[in-house]
Amino acid sequence: MTHRITLSCLGLLLACGCSAAPTDGRDIETTKQNVYTVSVFTTALNSGDQADVYHPVGGTPDSFPIIAFLQGGLVDKSLYSGFASTLAGAGYVVVVPNHFQVLGPPGTPPALFSSQSVVTDVLASMTAADANPGSPVYQVVDTNNLGVSGHSFGGAAALYAVEGSCLPPFCFGFFLRPPQLKAAAVYGVNTVNPAGILLDVNTSAAPVALLQGSVDGRATPAKAAQTFGLMETPKGLVSFDGLNHWGIADVQNPPGNTPDPGVQTRDQSWGIVKTAKYARTVFDAYLKGDSDALGKLQTQQSESGVTVQFVEQ
Repeated sequence: MTHRITLSCLGLLLACGCSAAPTDGRDIETTKQNVYTVSVFTTALNSGDQADVYHPVGGTPDSFPIIAFLQGGLVDKSLYSGFASTLAGAGYVVVVPNHFQVLGPPGTPPALFSSQSVVTDVLASMTAADANPGSPVYQVVDTNNLGVSGHSFGGAAALYAVEGSCLPPFCFGFFLRPPQLKAAAVYGVNTVNPAGILLDVNTSAAPVALLQGSVDGRATPAKAAQTFGLMETPKGLVSFDGLNHWGIADVQNPPGNTPDPGVQTRDQSWGIVKTAKYARTVFDAYLKGDSDALGKLQTQQSESGVTVQFVEQ
């Protein structure tokens, strides 16, 4: 069943099973730029995955690019409501699916682990929704511009989607990168495998930004720096002082997950607003062709608690 609610982007007030999304009145720049009221509805994608779709209210034809958000392992889609709402308020259709797959021996039940297939499923589903007169996003989706974001396991899947390869456990069988995929911004992600080996993922097909908490004890800053060093340009590494592995989510240490040994020293609201702000800068630059946003990346504009590294070529 599909349900819909409307919320003010300034208040980020969510209901219908979504956790309350925090705000940060200190971030005046972000608040002023998020001019759209946001609505969210839950629907089944073409694959059958249930997804929360956050979108601006109103708009003109083809005005809002798509962001596919790939959840962290064992994290429900509802726990990214703050991040998704903030991006939607800046003029994006943000789709956060619950994707289940079996990772384990026979008999292991399906669990919340995202996949590269979510990227193409989101694109196909939103293209169909844009053409459907009964859809809340009828004719307002920019189906030619797709960004991908994600957290932890899902963020790693997003990197391999940019590469266009198919690497288990993020993909099984075959994956073809859609030409509409033009930028990625992921949080708490690196390509150092469990054996400590740094894997080289080719990101030349689209600009990629790694968003990294300074006290992340599960995906450490050192490993993110190693991954950043191997990435192709354009590439960014944005560091957030005092955020741990859960700085992008609505809550710390979601049920079923291993707690982060790194203790977060920032409010959860600060992490959500800031990570969304810098992800949005990347997407504005490369999905909307915003020269001001690109200029902020080129000049590596940082602020208190945030450090930006950007290499264009």
